[in-house]
Order: sequence, then C-alpha cells, then structure tokens
Amino acid sequence: MAVKNIHTQRIRNLFADANIAPLSGVLLTTQPNIFYFTNFTGHDSFALLTPEKTLLITDGRYDLQAREESPQSRIVVRTGPIVDCLAGILDKFALPSVGLFAEEITLSLKKRLDTTCKKTKFKTLSAKPIHDMRQIKTAEELVRIKKALAIAEAAFLDLLDDLEPGRTENEVAAELEYRMRALGAEKASFEIIVACGPNAAKPHARTSQQKITAGKPIIFDFGALADSYCSDLTRTVYLGKMPPYFKTMYSVCLEAQLAAIDAIKPGIPADQVDGVARKIIDRAKFGRYFNHGLGHGFGLEVHEAPTLSGKSKQLLTPGMIVTVEPGIYIPGKGGVRIEDDVLITDTGFKVLSSLPKAPEQVIR
Repeated sequence: MAVKNIHTQRIRNLFADANIAPLSGVLLTTQPNIFYFTNFTGHDSFALLTPEKTLLITDGRYDLQAREESPQSRIVVRTGPIVDCLAGILDKFALPSVGLFAEEITLSLKKRLDTTCKKTKFKTLSAKPIHDMRQIKTAEELVRIKKALAIAEAAFLDLLDDLEPGRTENEVAAELEYRMRALGAEKASFEIIVACGPNAAKPHARTSQQKITAGKPIIFDFGALADSYCSDLTRTVYLGKMPPYFKTMYSVCLEAQLAAIDAIKPGIPADQVDGVARKIIDRAKFGRYFNHGLGHGFGLEVHEAPTLSGKSKQLLTPGMIVTVEPGIYIPGKGGVRIEDDVLITDTGFKVLSSLPKAPEQVIR
C-alpha cells in the first residue's frame, strides 16, 4: 500500500515503536508535535493519532485552516471543552488505550482526562521516539531551515549597515525582527538578544533600554521563523577599535568554534565535539568563562535534540542540524559568542550559515 504523504509515514514510524505499538492511539497536545504529524499550525487543539486515522480536535477559529493544512485528517470542531469532545471521540471509536507524552502533558490535564474519559486507559510515555524522529531532518525540512537562515542573515547584514551608537538594545532588536518579517519571516524564532558592554557578559542577557555605545562588544543572538522552521545565529560585533584583550577573547572563541565544527562527523559522540572547543578555551585560560554547552539541535523549535555538551554521549547522525556556539563571558568586560548552524552529512558536515566572523569583519 502506497504511503499518502510524509505525515502518514511519520505516524507509521511512531507506531512501530515497541512501547507505542500495543496502544489504540496517542494524543498530542503541543503545537510543534501536532504540526509534525499533521501539518496543522493552529493552536488550542489536540491531535489523536491511531494507526488507521488522524483526528484533529479544534474550534471554529481554526476550522477552515485545519481543512486546508491537513486534508488527510478528520477535523472535529468542538463547541465545548476540548476534553469533553475528546471523551466523545474515544467512546465513538472505542479506543481503550491511549498514550500521552510526559514532556507535553500537565498533571492537571492528566487528571481531567482520567476523570472525563473513563472508558479509556491513558499510559504516560517518554517522547523520545518523537524527539528521535524530529532530530533527523528531511530534504523538505532542510529547505525550510535554509530559508529561515537566509532571511535572518540578510536582515542582520542590512541592520549592521545602519548600526550606530545611541540607540537602545530594545530598538535594535525590534528593528532586526522588523527586517526579518519584511523579508518573509513569520516572526523571530525566539526572543532576540542584543547585549552591549557589561550585558554581553550574560549568556542569555535580557535585551534592555541600555544604549549602544562605541568601544563595547555587542552580542546579537537571533533567528527567523519561516514556514514553521527556525534558524539560530549569534554574532559578536565591536563598535570602534577592538582592544587587545578583547581581540584575544574573540580569536580564541573563533578558533574553538572552527575546531569544533571541523571535528563533526557521523558516529562521533556529542561530548567529544564539545570537548574540542572546551580544550582550546581552557588552554587560553578562559575555561571558567565558558559556562554553557557547545550547541543543540533545532527545527520546529529553537532547542531540540541532540545536545552538544560534555554530558551527552549521543552519536551524531546524518540529517541532524546543530548549532555550534562557544562563548567567553567575563564580568565587567563583556563577552563573545559565535554561533553557526551545521548539518551532519554522510561524510562529515556542511555549515549552512555564512555570516562573516573573522575579527576584522566584525569591527564596525
């Protein structure tokens, strides 16, 4: 029997898992997973997957959208509470056992399901089978991620042409998102970080009303969401002449990033890639200022499996896309982080992002 589309194949793969195969169905309650298996982008909805059919439970706001985006699904438009609607469906189709994924179900929702859907036994499962599927990107997913990257990079380069002291971090962040949207992004893929001077010493600084000043580093951490897929980039820019101490910090960070990227290949444990970058930063006496993992996967969400860190033994596999983003953050002096997006290929890697990052290219 021919597979109708990628979503049908994904559902088949999911029910091939040993823990899911015995169940009558699985319930999805979070938008990224619902989209992954149905192509539906709406909110406030559930997807009930069975080996034979997919049911989307939504409300009138999303009726037409659901039918357009997910023609292979049965659309159920609820008029009352979503759990009550689900209970009726479970009774109608006589589904005695349904899986729930621990990572997306709340205790209160689980209690409501148990109380309302009394004829169905719910089994709480790990979402690892879904995470494992989502971390290997298809050719179509790669096209969408490349589009999100192209938008983010073009918007950032345009922004740099107009970057000058006196504007606030918030103003610059807002303009960057505007430029990404103007180029076709749905929105920023996460809350943009623009961190100048002392703020740049905080890896996940909150963008503020602090003004951009000359003679200070500025960390830009940003990405675009396009066709439901994310990009994730970081560049550190310096306004004015870069002092020797900061040029050293920057050069060490860049050396660590390039070496880590060069170490990427199928079959290598993630912690080894992290270790390559960490060793270079440690050797330069900056080790205690690199206080996060090297990178992570992304796709429908900006943080997905796999994780590149010293604690991850996961083997890298062709089709994964990861960030590589070492950083050095010194209180009182600022920080530097350089982040690119990298595809693991059959023979090694391919860097998907292309923003300039040599020291002389980031001085404005």
